[in-house]
Amino acid sequence: MDTFINLFIFFLTIYAIFKFIINPFFRWLFLPFFDPIAAAERKQKREARFKKLKDELALIEEKKLIEDNERIYDHKLCAYCHSYSLTKLEEKVGEAFWRYANLNGSQDMRRRNINYQLAGLLADHRCRDCGAITLFSYYASDSPSTDAPIFSRLLLKDSPNENIKKIGYNWPSTDD
Repeated sequence: MDTFINLFIFFLTIYAIFKFIINPFFRWLFLPFFDPIAAAERKQKREARFKKLKDELALIEEKKLIEDNERIYDHKLCAYCHSYSLTKLEEKVGEAFWRYANLNGSQDMRRRNINYQLAGLLADHRCRDCGAITLFSYYASDSPSTDAPIFSRLLLKDSPNENIKKIGYNWPSTDD
């Protein structure tokens, strides 16, 4: 009889430990995974986080593509859609000036052998992709051409096509 009581107390203790300690702990730990409402909320949060990360990654890739295009095409890109397919509309050579000049603009005679005249070049280009017009200003040289390095890029006219997203920009950036 004594053994029976000891066995009964032992099993009662095991049952109490399981009922009041282990079972609530496991419910607290695992129930959210089996609750359909909580699972749906977690899934929505996970999808929102994934979408946000995907958008951030797309933005980083777009910025990297823009930077690569800037480097490859030497900034000769559309200021609206950032395309490199441009057609030249008009170009205008600026007024010539001396490389080494006096204050009044005349030639500095002390540098007669290495002094020469420079002129800048402005050229309008129309983008074949979006139709926007971009103005390029080229560095001054003794023989100005559109093959010279670009000094600045400025969007003159926006794209008439409203479906095209504006990703290009003026270069160097002007704080409008």
